[in-house]
Amino acid sequence: MNKVLSLSYYDLPYHLKACFLYLSIFPEDEMLLKWKIIRLWIAEGFVEAKEGYTPEEVADSYLNELLNRSLIQVADTYEDGRPRKFRIHDILRNFIISKSKEQNLLTVGCGEEGSCPDKIRRMAISTSTKESCNFKYLRSLFWLEYFADSESGMMMFQKVLGGRCRLLKVLDIRGAPIDSIPTQVFQLKYLSLRSTNIKLIPKSIGNLENLETLDLKESEVTELPIEILKLHKLRHLLVYTYGDAEIFHSIARSLKAPYAIGCNLTCLQKLCFIDADEADGIKIVREIGKLTQLRKLGITKLRREDGKDLCSSLGKLTKLRTLYIYSIEDVWRSFLNGCIPLKGSRNYTCPGAD
Repeated sequence: MNKVLSLSYYDLPYHLKACFLYLSIFPEDEMLLKWKIIRLWIAEGFVEAKEGYTPEEVADSYLNELLNRSLIQVADTYEDGRPRKFRIHDILRNFIISKSKEQNLLTVGCGEEGSCPDKIRRMAISTSTKESCNFKYLRSLFWLEYFADSESGMMMFQKVLGGRCRLLKVLDIRGAPIDSIPTQVFQLKYLSLRSTNIKLIPKSIGNLENLETLDLKESEVTELPIEILKLHKLRHLLVYTYGDAEIFHSIARSLKAPYAIGCNLTCLQKLCFIDADEADGIKIVREIGKLTQLRKLGITKLRREDGKDLCSSLGKLTKLRTLYIYSIEDVWRSFLNGCIPLKGSRNYTCPGAD
C-alpha cells in the first residue's frame, strides 16, 4: 500500500507536495475546514503567486487538484454545492504523517529526551511536549486541544512570550487556556485565538505588521483597539461569537470596529461581524464602501436610517459574495431595496455582487 501511495505522492507537482503533507497537522478524524487550510497554506508561503488571481484563489485550485487526485475527500458542502470541509482517509493520513516526519515538515509533541529534531520548524503541542526542545527555528505552533494539557502548553507559551521564536509565522492556539497574547512575535502572519479566554486585545497588536489572518471567534473580546488599523496586510478578520448554529443570526455577537477602518484595512476580504454604530462621527456603513476587496461581510445593529448609506457602500463592493445583516429592529426588507433574500437564511445577494 505504501508503494501505491508513494506513486501518487511523487506524481504531485512540487508546490502540492508540501501542501499535502501539511494536512498531517490535523488530528485524526477531524474535519478539515476549507478556508482554514487556505489561510494556513498562504501564511506558510506554500502558495505561489499567479498573475490575475488572489492567493486565496490559487490555494483553492490546489485543494481542487488534491480532490481530483482522490487524495482528499469532500466531507461537507455549502448550499450551492461548493466544498466546505474535507477529510483524509486513515491510510493516507498515516502515510503523510510518516513522510512529514521524514522531511522534518512537522513535529507533534516530543516524547523521550533526544527524540526532537535538531531544528523544529512546525510543532503541534501535545501532552508529551518537552520544554527542553530547541524552538529557535520554529515557524508554526499549534495547540492540539484534544491532546495538550495546561502545564505543557503554558511551558511552550513561555518560550514564545520570551521572544525565542523570532521566525514564528503561524500561531494557532484555539482552545488554549490563556488570557493574553504574545504580540512580541513580529513575523506572525496567522493568529488564531478562537475559543480562548482572552478578553482584551493589547495595543501592541499594532506591532504585527505582517498579520494576514486574525481569528477571534468564540473568544471574550468585545472591542478592537485603534492600533488594529496598523495591520495594513490584514485580509481576514473573524470576530464573532455565537451559540446554537440553528439560530445563529439571532444571537451573533459582534465587535466594535475603530473609525477609519476603510482607509487603513484596504486588503480585507472577510469581515464578520462588526457593529454598525457610529464612531467619532464616522459612520461604519460608509467606511465599508472603501473596503473594495471584501468578499464576505457581516454587520450587526443596523438601524433603519443606515439603509441608504449601506446600499451606497454595497454598490462599490463588486467582489462581495456573501452578506450577513443583523438589524437592531429587524427591519430587513424595508431598507434593502432590491436585495434578494436567499431561501432559509438572512443571507443576501446584492445588486453588483458576484
